[in-house]
Amino acid sequence: MARRGPDWADWVARLPGLLAGLLGEWELSSDGLLMHGYVAVVAPVRTTGGTPAALKVSFPDEESEHEHLALQRWGGRGAVRMLRADPNRSAMLLERLHQERLLELWDLEACAVVAGLYELLHVPALPQLRLLTSYVERWADEMEALPRNAPLPRRLVEQAISASRDWAGPRSVLRRSRGSS
Repeated sequence: MARRGPDWADWVARLPGLLAGLLGEWELSSDGLLMHGYVAVVAPVRTTGGTPAALKVSFPDEESEHEHLALQRWGGRGAVRMLRADPNRSAMLLERLHQERLLELWDLEACAVVAGLYELLHVPALPQLRLLTSYVERWADEMEALPRNAPLPRRLVEQAISASRDWAGPRSVLRRSRGSS
């Protein structure tokens, strides 16, 4: 993660102290090996009452900044239940989930699980959340700015841009035609 740039290197350097501080303040004990994804680390922990949980600390980026609000909104219905959050430190204490993976299920079973979750997760968005269309528009602009000799088939780049613009809708096209982004 530290090789991604100076902001990432700084975050990685601060991470041990950040985790130790949260463990102490939230009275948690470590309960396993640290795991990581693309933008976060997750520490299996136990609460003072012995309940298994997961301490997640994310890199402070705009795509993660409202995760705690979404999890609060869902309240454990179709998503992991959030037990506690500190948005200023991009930290959340989450219920610990079982290790079942959809990849280990038969395709139709996995689709049934996803379909059942969609019904629970499909709720009106909170007003302070950024719309997904704003991300899609930005990503389409970034793809459009790729040089023609980028190491990607240009046909696929053009298809992705077109699909993104279609999905983001007429508002996005109107805004671009007026010269704003």
